Amino acid sequence: MQQQTKLDSLWALSRSFKAEATLSRIMALCCDSTDTRFPFSVITFISSRESIGILSNWSTDNIHCSGLHRLAQICWNNADLGAQIRPFGPDQRVEKMFRMDMEEQYLASMTACRRALPADEVASWLQVLRLYVLVRALDALESSVTREAHLHDVCRTLRYVSETTGHERRAWIDKLAGSSTSFFGFESETLMRCRSALADTAEPSARSFFNSLISILEHRPWSKLPVKSTVHGAGSFDPYSKFHFTFNHFSHAQIGQEPGLEGAEERDRLSAGKTVQETDPAESDSKRRFNGEKLRLEMLEKYLFLPHSWHHISSDEEVFVFARLKELLNANKKVDRFGAAVAFLALLTGQSINDTSKIRFGTESGIDWRLNIAGKSIHKLAPRFSKRWNAPPSTNDHEQWVMPLSEGWEYKLMGNIAKPIIQALRNCPSAGDLDEVWQGLNPEAALANWFGAVFANSEFLTHLSGPSTASRLSLKVFQQSQDHASARLLSSDHRTALPSACAYGSYRGFEVAELLGGCLATDLAQMVLPPIDEQSNALLRRSIAELTDRVNEAARPETWCEHHNLLTALAVLALLSSTGTRPVNSPFQSLAWFDLERGLIYVQDKVTGPTQGSRICILSDFAKRLLQEIYLPHLRRLCAALLGDAPKFSKEVERVLRSDPEAKLPLFFFLRQEPTFDWMEVSESQLDLTCRFNWPLPWNLFRHFSSTQLRRLGLHADIRDALLGHAERDAESHGDFSGRIPLEDFEVARPLLNRLQDDIEFSLPKDAPYQLHIATPLKVEKDILQSTSPFGREARAIRRQKLHQAVQAIAKAEVLAFLGARTVDQLSSDEFDQIARQMLMRKQGLPHVMGSLRYEVFENFLSSEWRAKGRHAKLRRRYVLIKEGRARPTNVWLISQHALNLWFKRARSRPNARCWPRHWQLWIWFCTLG
Repeated sequence: MQQQTKLDSLWALSRSFKAEATLSRIMALCCDSTDTRFPFSVITFISSRESIGILSNWSTDNIHCSGLHRLAQICWNNADLGAQIRPFGPDQRVEKMFRMDMEEQYLASMTACRRALPADEVASWLQVLRLYVLVRALDALESSVTREAHLHDVCRTLRYVSETTGHERRAWIDKLAGSSTSFFGFESETLMRCRSALADTAEPSARSFFNSLISILEHRPWSKLPVKSTVHGAGSFDPYSKFHFTFNHFSHAQIGQEPGLEGAEERDRLSAGKTVQETDPAESDSKRRFNGEKLRLEMLEKYLFLPHSWHHISSDEEVFVFARLKELLNANKKVDRFGAAVAFLALLTGQSINDTSKIRFGTESGIDWRLNIAGKSIHKLAPRFSKRWNAPPSTNDHEQWVMPLSEGWEYKLMGNIAKPIIQALRNCPSAGDLDEVWQGLNPEAALANWFGAVFANSEFLTHLSGPSTASRLSLKVFQQSQDHASARLLSSDHRTALPSACAYGSYRGFEVAELLGGCLATDLAQMVLPPIDEQSNALLRRSIAELTDRVNEAARPETWCEHHNLLTALAVLALLSSTGTRPVNSPFQSLAWFDLERGLIYVQDKVTGPTQGSRICILSDFAKRLLQEIYLPHLRRLCAALLGDAPKFSKEVERVLRSDPEAKLPLFFFLRQEPTFDWMEVSESQLDLTCRFNWPLPWNLFRHFSSTQLRRLGLHADIRDALLGHAERDAESHGDFSGRIPLEDFEVARPLLNRLQDDIEFSLPKDAPYQLHIATPLKVEKDILQSTSPFGREARAIRRQKLHQAVQAIAKAEVLAFLGARTVDQLSSDEFDQIARQMLMRKQGLPHVMGSLRYEVFENFLSSEWRAKGRHAKLRRRYVLIKEGRARPTNVWLISQHALNLWFKRARSRPNARCWPRHWQLWIWFCTLG
């Protein structure tokens, strides 16, 4: 009964923090027993600091990892419950405690084992493998497989190696240990090493283990084992394991990273578009690279929406285009009238002539444009990101707060456009699209050929072609809005790989109508306005007010730990709102990143870091006051209070207050008082557990909020993009080729950001500092800081470096596997092209996320073969790599002006200061500050 009470407590707590679906899955894996020690073993395993860190890295790549991370954080924060559900101590062996159940409960037995000894890199990697096996067991459960043969085999070996020091099977694990930290990187690297180990092993038991692990890593069909003793009824786990769970329970956690279309993500390289051009084999490498650079500049020209580009219709040409259009609409030939109507639809929808000819007829809206003949209109569904956040279905009380979406766009076609189409359709009543109607009218020539031969048959339209009609809509929208994101979004179709910047702004119906309507000839078509939608921030205001009240209530000596955590959450919330920062771990990690005098803050918030995503943002007046008047004084009091029980920790807090970049603690951190004193860095799940907001939204909501509201307040798109870090390479608002002055832009945006925080009704907690005195002695582990792993920017840099190393190793293995016993000079140009595409593209035909890095490995391999062995590769094509962009702003920017002023002051104080040319001083200042 006592165990059941613990399970009930854990279940109630998991429901409070939206982790009940994960707990239900764990219970389902142990449903053939009534012993709660089995699910508790799994939960205890994932609740360690080491497991929480791994799950945090994986939570953006796997939906189960997100749920496990949330459940683990719950147990870490509730130390009493964590101690109660621990099945047995670390000095007790699983083979004794689970004596008769190890084979039946193989997953629980594997997770219940201690950490392998000796505590080296292989032992750390083994912990990662154990977590991966647990995640794959949850995948098997999704296929209604609770017991699986390959998982059973692997878990047995992992249990042996973990529990028995020096076990003979440890040598198998030594062959597999790698360095990848990301979920997919770990999977790929382990698979590669496992295949290599299998090829070098003749022992039957080892081969069985490697084959089982390969089956798991390759996601082969599950091999179901019979369940021997399923327990139902009283005392069973049925009330918990039968919980109806769906993936919507984790949807808000997945969105912590940037949303995007399939195959389109926030990139750390310019890869939104792909241009392939055949090269002349007789050309030198430098000539090919020169041609490749021209293609890159053409793509950049497209992103900048330069109006005088050859690929755009100029304003002068546009006058002749519409004059020609009206001329052909009144022509005697039915073919010319129909072709002119199609040409207008191409201009209206932002498509080429060829794509427009594929428009189908229908009354129901789809992801592409449809013609409604009866209604004389053209319509489609509004563009949506396939991985967008969706409100869970159980949050009906938030329906009035989550903004309703306009479902579709529709244009009413005037008679002179609709009439030629209707007349032509009478001759082809069974036609499914415009091209089939055209073939009925003029089967001798394609519609695109007619456009070039007839429509563009004018001395003023000599360079006009079928594809050129696709660029007019985006150019017009950009000229009205000066906003790259809105121009690309409103001119997109379902095949467009949109960057994540297009997912942030929320556009009202009349805003869309104004931008698109301005691109029309009003006598030819008219946009149908969608319903006006309004946004209410009442829930946001109420949630922040409740958090502030909780900070005030906890400002007592007996609740000092809770007060610290709540105040930390409020400060981070204010900074997220002020900067629109991505909610990565420890986004504001050092006081050295703040310029409190000028109200600026350095942000580095890209998970792929460390050379991307850095920028200077504005520190709002409220956030500045909260730091200076409340949070930093609180940290000083905390530092003094902890000096007795935790002197080393107190010393690190003091280093944080001195802006020491080498401090082992971030500026913002959460604390745990019992059973042992410990700390945890800021993360999304930790904010959820601390704030306990009654909302269904992801923590990047302030990024969406800033993008939307700053646009509505009239802030220039370039300044908005600079604050949010949105830009294509070489086209950044504050990049090397920009004429904007950052400090002036910041002062333009500052009043608007202050207004946004006032609208949300942020308010300072009560300025009544209590006597922070720790009455109960703290139990502090000796290694509380010695075992501290890198956090924030450094952790993201290490993770990215390891990911790149794993990607390079996998790419090199793929190249060698493709070659086999052959040498590079024995491959044909077609085979080289095949392997080059394998480096750049995935099997589904989508670009590989690390395609540039993989192709660079391929190029380096060919170069090394030529230099070392004189073997020349017969390449027919050349893919030119674009060098990775460098991070423009750094945290040094914030202190550079102060440092230079101090340097000038010292220089002037010297006896020969008059000999120092003043123009050199100004030149150094200008070069340093940019």
